[in-house]
Amino acid sequence: MKRILFVEIENFKLFGNKIHIDLGHPAVLIGPNNAGKTSVVQALALWSRGVKAWYDKKGQPRRKEKRERISAGINRLNILEIPVSEARSFWHNTRVRKGSKPIGLVIAVGLEHNGKQEICRMIFTQRDSEIIYCKPCEETIENEDILKYATGIQFNLLYPMSGIETEETLIQEGRIDVLMGQGQTAQVLRNLCYIITENDSSNKVSDWDKITELLKRIFNIDLKRPELSAKRGTLSLKYDQAEAENSLDISLAGRGLQQMLLILAYLYSHKGSVLMIDEPDAHLEILRQRQVYEILKEVAQENQCQVVIATHSEVILEDAIDTNLSLLINGEAVNLATTQDMKNALRTFGIEHYYKAKVCPRILYVESSTDIEILKTLAKKCGHPAYNILSGKLNYYYTYYTQNPHFENSIESKLDRAGGAFSDFKKHFYTIKHYVSELKGIAIFDSDGSQRADEIKNDLAIMYWENYELENYFIMPEVLLSFIKDYFAPDMELFSENIYDSFKKIIDRHLLKNVFNGDKKQLDELNKASKALRRTLLQKYKMSKFAEDVFEEFAKGERMHVILNKGEYYQLIKYIDSQDIPPEINDKLDKIVEYLS
Repeated sequence: MKRILFVEIENFKLFGNKIHIDLGHPAVLIGPNNAGKTSVVQALALWSRGVKAWYDKKGQPRRKEKRERISAGINRLNILEIPVSEARSFWHNTRVRKGSKPIGLVIAVGLEHNGKQEICRMIFTQRDSEIIYCKPCEETIENEDILKYATGIQFNLLYPMSGIETEETLIQEGRIDVLMGQGQTAQVLRNLCYIITENDSSNKVSDWDKITELLKRIFNIDLKRPELSAKRGTLSLKYDQAEAENSLDISLAGRGLQQMLLILAYLYSHKGSVLMIDEPDAHLEILRQRQVYEILKEVAQENQCQVVIATHSEVILEDAIDTNLSLLINGEAVNLATTQDMKNALRTFGIEHYYKAKVCPRILYVESSTDIEILKTLAKKCGHPAYNILSGKLNYYYTYYTQNPHFENSIESKLDRAGGAFSDFKKHFYTIKHYVSELKGIAIFDSDGSQRADEIKNDLAIMYWENYELENYFIMPEVLLSFIKDYFAPDMELFSENIYDSFKKIIDRHLLKNVFNGDKKQLDELNKASKALRRTLLQKYKMSKFAEDVFEEFAKGERMHVILNKGEYYQLIKYIDSQDIPPEINDKLDKIVEYLS
C-alpha cells in the first residue's frame, strides 16, 4: 500500500495560512460546517492532478535548469474532483495575486517511501480563468524518485449518496469520474456495480460475492447481479427481501442501504488507491454508522487502500480516537489521537464534547431541556440580550446537583452520559477546559427548597434559584386560570363558566391539600393576597408538580387529554406581566450574558 502520512495546505480555499494535518489509516477529519473538511480531501486530489500533469508533460528526465523553469498547465475542467466556475476559486478568498506577483497555492504531501518519510511539495499559480500552472518546489524537483513515486498514487473522492435515478444508462468510466467529481452519485451506482462484476469475470475474482454477503448480513437482503439491457442500453439492479413476493429495484431501497452499497462498490472498484470519502455515515442510523466505519477499515485494508474520512458522526469520532482523528476549526488542525492522557480524559465524557467546546467555548448547565425554553421565553419577555445567546450555538448540558457524584464508571454515570447529563458537572467542565483554555460556563440549578450558596469564579459560575425551582417564578394560580380561559376562548361553545369554575376548584383543592395541609383559612388569605405576596407564600413549593397534578385531574374530569405537559410550561410565561417578573430573573440573565457572550 502506498501511504500518505500528512498534508500541508496553504492558500487553498478556506486555508490561508499553512495548516498541517496528520493522515493515518483510516484518517478521520471532523469539524463544524464550513471548517474545511471537504477542502482537505479536495486539496489532496488537486495535488495528485498537479504531480501527474507536471511529470507527464514536463517531468521526464531532461536538463535540470530547464525543468526548474517549466510549469505544467491544467484546465479547471480536467480537475474533476473539484468543479469550479473559474480557476481563481481554488485560491483562498479568490486572491491570486499580490500586486503583480502571483500568490502561490502550496500543497505538500508527506509520503512513506523506501522506509522513510519524504515530502512532495507542489506550487500552483493562476494564469487565467481557465488554466492554472503547477510545478514542484526546488527541493522536490531534485528528488526524481519521489516525483515518480507520487505519480503512482491514485486519489479518488467519493461524495455521499445523492438519491438514485430510476433508470441508469451504461456510461464510460471517464464519464463516471466526471459525475462522481460533481457529486452526482445518483447516476452511477449501478455502473459501479456493473464494473465490479465485469472485473470479476476478467480477473477471476469474487468481489461481487463479498459485497452481497456483507449486505445480506447488515440488511438481510439478497442483492442480484446488475444486468445490462442491450436494446435500451440501461442497467438494472435488483434485490430480494423476505417480505416481498418479487424482486425490487435498488431505487426502492432505503437511502442507508444505497449509501452502504455505494461505499462498498467504490472500495472494490478503486483498489490500491487513496480513497477520500465525504460523510460516509450520511443516511445511516447509529448502528450502521459504526458498521460502515468498520467496513471502511477492513475492506480498505483488504484492497490495499488508504481511507481519509470527513464526518460529523459522533459514533465514528469515538471509534477513531485510537487511530487518527483531526479536528479542523478556525483554519487550524488538532490531532486528538496523539496523546494518551487526552484520549483517556476525553473518552470519559465523549470526544464530541471537546469538539463542541472548540466550536463554541461556552457551556450552560441546567437540569433539563425545559429550563432552556423557560429561560429563553423569560429573556424574550424581558427584552433581555440573553435571548440571542440562548438561541445561538451554545453548548447545553443537563445535570443535577448532588453532594455525592457517581463514580465515573458506575452504571448510573454511564446512563447519565448517554443522555447528556452529568452529576459531576465540575469535573466535566474542567476536564474539557484543560484542553480548551478559553472555555467559560455557567450552571443554574433549582434550590429544591434548600439554602445553597452560589459559587462564582472567573471561568465557571454556579448559581441556584432562591425559589424552589425555576417554574415557581411564573406558575401561579391566576396564571393557570388565564391560560385555561385563553385556551378555550377560540371555541366559545366549549368554554363556559362551568369549566372555569371547575378548574378553579381543582386549583383550590390542590392548594388546600398539598400546600396548606387542609387549613382553609390560609387558602382564603392566599386568594386575597397581592401577586407578590402569593409568590412569596408559594416559593418553597414545587410548582411544576402542582401544575402537573392540576392539569391531570382536570383532564380526567373533563374526559380529555392533558392540555399542557411539563415540557410546555414555558407557554405560561405569556400570561404574566413583565413588571411582575422578579429582579432575580434579570440578575441571572445578566450573568448568562457576562459568562456566555
